[in-house]
This record gives sequence, structure tokens and C-alpha cells, in this order.
Amino acid sequence: MSAINISGLVKRHGDVVAVRGIDLDVEAGELVVLLGPSGCGKTTTLRCLAGLEDATEGEIRIGGVVVSRPGFKLPPEKRSIGMVFQSYALWPHMTVAGNLAFGLRLHGLPKAEIAERLQAALQLVGLGNYASRNAGELSGGQQQRVALARAIVLQPQILLFDEPLSNLDAKMRERMRLEIRELQKRLGITTVYVTHDQQEAMVIADRIVLMNAGRIEQIGPPRQLYDRPASLFAADFVGVTNPLDGRITAVEGGHAIVKVRDAMLECPAQHDCKAGDEVDVVIRPEHIRVGAKQTGERNGFQGQVTDTVFLGSCTDIGVASDIGQIRAQCSPPGNQTPGQTVWLTVDPAAIVLLRRAAAAGNN
Repeated sequence: MSAINISGLVKRHGDVVAVRGIDLDVEAGELVVLLGPSGCGKTTTLRCLAGLEDATEGEIRIGGVVVSRPGFKLPPEKRSIGMVFQSYALWPHMTVAGNLAFGLRLHGLPKAEIAERLQAALQLVGLGNYASRNAGELSGGQQQRVALARAIVLQPQILLFDEPLSNLDAKMRERMRLEIRELQKRLGITTVYVTHDQQEAMVIADRIVLMNAGRIEQIGPPRQLYDRPASLFAADFVGVTNPLDGRITAVEGGHAIVKVRDAMLECPAQHDCKAGDEVDVVIRPEHIRVGAKQTGERNGFQGQVTDTVFLGSCTDIGVASDIGQIRAQCSPPGNQTPGQTVWLTVDPAAIVLLRRAAAAGNN
């Protein structure tokens, strides 16, 4: 039995439909990330799950128990949920211990158990010696750890995160997402995590639920969404891509020949494609090899460097090529310069084909 079942979830705000009939199951111990741009419905979905907003239609179950359906809503405090907000929502005038103990006292726990749980939670987040510090005196990263400790001290069935790292600097975000991932796996708590940051989602998720305009665009492990996007929106939002217009000219022996401008590309046949199909061709920059000379390999074509960006571990290169304006990555960094003629080779196995009609229907 799944830990969370969401069936036919719809949320309207007046004439605006924020969530459009979502179905989602989350398995026990799984960390699922709701990913998407602002306004896609991910936070509204999370708030309906938490009981902070009333669903217009649909049913939500936690641990097999109905917590929301039309005409019935279980209060948030009875859903066995711990929640971590973007703003931390700490009382700055209270000590760290006071912030953690507040919810435990509301549940009527004895003092000895409160003290034991409080210290255990602080140890888990690396703040064992901070119980007597005022929350308002802590750094952003420390406050986020206190908020996390406050969520787990109640020993909830479900953990919910709403953009928890948005207020931290880049280095602290990198550190905290790894800490959250490690702690969630150690505790085995079923977790739903909302973010607009695709890199954050790729690092921490068991599965990503990519949302767009109130609907689920694609669900799968991070690698699947990156390597095999189901739509142009998915390809563009998760990572960097080169979207190109193509037409399949032949399909033979499991391989497709695709005409892109004046060039022909070969790749594995996908989606029962056939000759004559109009397709969107998706190629990631790192799957384009850049060289100075023609190699004679398949999927090779010429181009001229238009710009270069040094990124440390690689160089990002803009190229005006036979298949259009594209971006490629050289790792280790190369010494290409604007105006230089280069030879590009695309890995056939890395090319993704999306039927034009299907891609349009998903956007």
C-alpha cells in the first residue's frame, strides 16, 4: 500500500484552476519532488496534502486513511505531517529548544520524553549544542536545520518541504540538499518536496513529478527525465537542450534517419516513428563532441563558433552549424574561439525524438 494516494485532485481559486486532476501515489520511504515553474500548481498540491488548503475535487489518502474528499477534510494537526517552510517559521525570541518543544507540549507529552526527543532531533541535524541559543541569533543554514528538527521531532508519517532552501546562498543550498537527502534516507520518512530548482530536484529525488500549468507533465527517476524527456517542456526545464525541427526520412533495422535542415542524423527509432513524421529533435550539449577536423563518423557536421563560456569543468560553446544554432560542451575545457570552424559529432544513442503532435499536446 502506498503511503500517499492522490486521486483526481483539482483546486480552483475562483475562475483560476491551479491544479487540474492530478493522480499520484508515493511509496513508503520514498522522496518525491514536485518540480516546475512558478504557478504550475506544485505548492498548491503540497498545501492540499498538508490540509492548509481545501481541495475542490478529488481524494487524498495518507497511510490508507482518507484525509480529504469533497465535504470532508481532516485538520492538518491530525494528519501526522511535519512541514518545513521556505521562511523557516521559527519564533526568533524563543530558544531552539523552545521552538522544538512547542509542538510536543501541544501534544501533551511528558517533560522527560520532550527532553529526550528534542535532544535526539537536534543531534540528527548537527545542532546538539544549540538548544539554549535564541533562534533569531542563528545563521540561515542553522535556522533551516532547526526547522527540520522541529518537523521530525514529532515523528510524523510524512515530511513536506516547500522550497526550503530558497533563502540560502548557493554554497549552503548545495550542502543542505545533501544533508536533507541523507537524513531522509536514514529516517526512512516518506517525503514530498517542492522546488523550482531542477538541479536540487536531481540531487535529492527518488522520483521527480514535473508539473506544468496545473498538470503532471512527466513522472520518473531523475535520470529518466533527463535522458528521455516526454515533451519539449520536460527537455527544456530539466537541463539544457538543443531543440531542433526534423523530419524522418527512413526507418530501417531499428534506426531512424532524420533530416534536420541540410543535415541527416541517425538515431534509434522511437515511439513507433515512421517515414514522413515531423519530429522535434532533442540533443543535450554534452552529447555533442567538438573537434577541429572531420572524423568520418556518423552524425558529423560542420559549424562555426559564435561564442564561448568558460564554466570551470567545461567550456560551453555556441555554434552556427548545418543543423542550426546549437550549444555544445567541451570537457575538459577546450580553446575554441569565436569565428573558428569546428567539426561536430552527435552520439546517436543520445538523440531524443518527440512526435510533433504529442509534444504540442503536452504543452
